Amino acid sequence: MSSVAAIVLAAGKGTRMKSDLPKVLHKAAGKSLVEWVLESVKHSSASKFCLVLGGDLTAFSELLEKYKGQVSVCVQQERRGTGDAVSSAGFAFKGVSLPPFAKGEMIHGEKIEADEVLICAGDVPNMNGNTLKEFVEDARRRAADLSVLGMRHVTPFGYGRIVADQNGNFVKIVEEKDASEDEKKITLCNSGVIYGRTKALFECLGKLTTNNKQGEYYLTDIFQIGRQSGKKVTAFETSDWQQFEGVNDPDQLARVERLILSRQ
Repeated sequence: MSSVAAIVLAAGKGTRMKSDLPKVLHKAAGKSLVEWVLESVKHSSASKFCLVLGGDLTAFSELLEKYKGQVSVCVQQERRGTGDAVSSAGFAFKGVSLPPFAKGEMIHGEKIEADEVLICAGDVPNMNGNTLKEFVEDARRRAADLSVLGMRHVTPFGYGRIVADQNGNFVKIVEEKDASEDEKKITLCNSGVIYGRTKALFECLGKLTTNNKQGEYYLTDIFQIGRQSGKKVTAFETSDWQQFEGVNDPDQLARVERLILSRQ
């Protein structure tokens, strides 16, 4: 069985939390958001972890001590989108070709060698480890190079939409700001959890551009790039969209905490 490494994106400033504490370190039901995420990915198939942070590690010292020997840390030097964040994680991986725009460094832990990667955000604490495991198993079963965990959402506004062709084959993910009116009607959304064969992932990352309305490197563009270059791209679907609710402000933190307590 090949090895899986989880990349957890945690470089966001979280200005809407109105606190000096990094967003992912805010607590819900007794644990920091990022701890909940790390515990969830542990229950998938991941055995190695790369945490992408935005700079100062001081506030993370207690967390890193707790996960000593398990977590490597990379710094995203410039916040230029999710594609840039994952590219920054590349500095922690052995045997990958870094995208030309990658700017970062590994500042903690050991180099990672893994055939597969599972990517998720550090501010989504209610993820079910069993769902993540099923997602990875589905990607493996279908021999996918890249796959996205899709959620059927009742109110899809704000989420990237998973676009399929007339035969139901996954084509691309389009972000809300770049979506057409027809695409905005799609209810199958990107949960933010992405699987990739490591080499295929970084190969596609290297072809990203900032040709979009936000001028950022969209991680989700790897699917269209991969499909066009002959990679196998797939989508996995769940109806349990609540487990992928993120935290951006105190109200969302309170709501997610209630979901965690309800699940427990």
